[in-house]
Amino acid sequence: MLARALTLDRGYEPAWLWLAAVARDDAERRFCLERAAEAGPDSVAHRDLARLRRVAPSPPPEVAHLAGPPLPPREAVSGRAGRSRGRRWWLVGAAGVLVAALVLGVLECVCAERAEPVYVALVAGFRGGALRGERVVEAIEAHLDQVNGHGGVRGHPVRLVRYDDHGATDAATARAVARRVVADRRVLLAIGHFYSDSALAAAPVYGAAGVPLITPTATADAATAGPWVFRATFDDSYQARFLAAYLRHALKARTATVVHDDSAYGRDTASAFGRAFARVGRVRRELSAGARFEGPGERARHVDAVVRAVRADPAAGALVLAMEYEPVAPLVRALRARGVRNPVVGGAGTRPDTLARVLSGPLDRLDRRGSPAQDVYVVAPQLGDSLTGAGAKWAYAFRRRYGSSPSWAAIAARTAADAAVHALERSGAGGGTAAARGRRAVRDALAAMDTPARGFSGLYGRAFFDPARSLQVPASIGVFERGRFVSAPLQLVEYRREEGEFGQERAAGQVVGVDGRVLVVQQVVRTGFNFNRISELDARGRKFRADFFLWLRYSGDDGATDVDFANQADARYRLPAPVRTSTVGDLKYRLYRVVTTFTADLDFHDYPFDRQHLAVALQNRTHPASHVLYVGDRALLAQSQAELLRSGRDPGTSVNDLLDWRVQELELHKDRVGSTAALGDPSAGPGEGGVHYNQYTAEFTVARRADAFLVTNLLPLLLLVVVSYTTLLFSRDPGFAPTRVSILVTAILTAVVLRTAMLDALPDVGYTVAVGWAFYAYFLLAVVCVCVVLASAWLMEHGRVAAWRRLTLLARIGFPLYCGAVALGYVLVYGR
Repeated sequence: MLARALTLDRGYEPAWLWLAAVARDDAERRFCLERAAEAGPDSVAHRDLARLRRVAPSPPPEVAHLAGPPLPPREAVSGRAGRSRGRRWWLVGAAGVLVAALVLGVLECVCAERAEPVYVALVAGFRGGALRGERVVEAIEAHLDQVNGHGGVRGHPVRLVRYDDHGATDAATARAVARRVVADRRVLLAIGHFYSDSALAAAPVYGAAGVPLITPTATADAATAGPWVFRATFDDSYQARFLAAYLRHALKARTATVVHDDSAYGRDTASAFGRAFARVGRVRRELSAGARFEGPGERARHVDAVVRAVRADPAAGALVLAMEYEPVAPLVRALRARGVRNPVVGGAGTRPDTLARVLSGPLDRLDRRGSPAQDVYVVAPQLGDSLTGAGAKWAYAFRRRYGSSPSWAAIAARTAADAAVHALERSGAGGGTAAARGRRAVRDALAAMDTPARGFSGLYGRAFFDPARSLQVPASIGVFERGRFVSAPLQLVEYRREEGEFGQERAAGQVVGVDGRVLVVQQVVRTGFNFNRISELDARGRKFRADFFLWLRYSGDDGATDVDFANQADARYRLPAPVRTSTVGDLKYRLYRVVTTFTADLDFHDYPFDRQHLAVALQNRTHPASHVLYVGDRALLAQSQAELLRSGRDPGTSVNDLLDWRVQELELHKDRVGSTAALGDPSAGPGEGGVHYNQYTAEFTVARRADAFLVTNLLPLLLLVVVSYTTLLFSRDPGFAPTRVSILVTAILTAVVLRTAMLDALPDVGYTVAVGWAFYAYFLLAVVCVCVVLASAWLMEHGRVAAWRRLTLLARIGFPLYCGAVALGYVLVYGR
């Protein structure tokens, strides 16, 4: 009877259990229990089978016809096994191909990293010299590291070969080091010989060997006489004529006394200054400061003679120091100690950044008031505190890395490295190129950078070489303030005809020509922000509120205070009356309290892991950038981030009053904004730009508190994930399918509502934010779960128990793996 019942229904579990109960032996019993277990996953047969696991199953005679078919012949089995092994070998082969492709990719990367480098020689005093401490070497190395990090020069890394000249400037040492450089067949280009005497002595060696040299700071006119030497700064003649123009038009001096040493720099500068100043004023006399490297006794005698001569001449006027660094500090201290208050003006050869530290102390004589650095002016290429755009960002990164602003020598060194990299890139020379051919190609590439269009974008903007192979860079005047070399309150900068009234400004003496360049007097305004708090960040309105003190320190016209904020939310807002004012000599100080709302350019791609930048951009309302420049106050720039982020009203508290945000840093930088069109002026010449304005910006970087956000907003989504997983744990009864689908559909609709509520705090954006991808991942998961539920119900209705088991197991394992993969992806991308 049991056999007939099983013939009609092989999946009838009770019949198999009864047949196992009356079986003749354990082998037949195990066979019957196995069939019962297959028919019912929850059958008690599983428990009884555990006791018979060592017995081989055998069908009872009554149901032998229900057992599996007899085994095929051995040959057939061998054939199938062979085909199976063939499939396995195919899989092994495919895996081997994938592994080989991966290995080849790795080898390609390794080979790219090991591409033969191009070599650049660096000649500098690594352990001594006046440039020690000005980080000129670090500026070059940091730039080349950045270049190599972006793939090098056409795939070839750039390597520095160091040659230490110990900061010496004597001709013998310079020539000896130059011979070592040119003898190295790897070197395609040299950077270095920072002093004029050193560059003059070494230049013939590089020229004879056909090795291009870029000197960052040597200003002697004759240093670039040969076609193989270039310089990343101006020459002595230009800086002398610039000094003459600055004395007359900025300092209003009519007479001058020139003090020079016997160096190449001193002779060139004194001669060029005398010729230039004779056109606008009068040179009273020239005084010799002796040899540069004379002993202490001889130097003291020359310094004493110069001081006595100046004190004896009431009409000496401004003192122009055409000398290298070593005798400058003793001379200036002696002049000030003996009561000589005449303005002192020096050239770039005085090494102003080093001189600032030497002159920062008090005078030796206690009965003399003031600092020896007072009324001392030095010309240099554009200083770090007046850089804008890319140059300002580089200076900020330099300050963060090394703890101090870049010196003018470091800026010149970085510019020389920039020119070198562009020449290597354009020359086509690379590792393995024949030395003579590669060196010639690099020299030709440098010489071709002779117009703005053919130059390169550097720290100053477009940089190019003039016919004398000197880089066209702006000159600045710096003063000494608390041991630092900073931009003077008045500058001469390139005049933009479209930004002023040429006739009026020329009549007022504000416009002057130097070497074919038209320059205009520019106010430099020391600017400082002291924030009390930032608050009320409105993401939908893209606004925030700031409360801070603003101070302006300047000389000259009060138009420097006619400012507003480029991103103020209220267009009618105007700067209130100052809460404090003072005037010391020509220097004016104004302090304002500002409380208003500012707009913010917010980016929500990473929401809620986003970081935002909240800026306050100061800008003059009427004067263009060529007339007024706002730069950071050095006292402010020297502060640490912890000090910058303290409240100005209560130093014990933070400026942060934002809900659910952390203030990470405050960055201060300068920018130029405006139109690049001619603004419809019919008299505008070809290539003339529009009006540009200088901005000084305080920019906060704030990060959202993602942990609190996730707990508050994503916990409901996590609960929906758990509920969705429970639908995979239901009984196999197909009758539960509607209930399971209903649960999943309800979860999907709940997630839609939750997503809408979460994104409602944001403005309308045309992209998917980071948290949005989590919801999309859940929607996909829930839809897959619905498909699994429907498929499993169909399988059970058709008696496909084994397939149902496999599908359910796959879903129960795949669900948490999928969730883990999504979570891991978020951790990898936003784990910061």
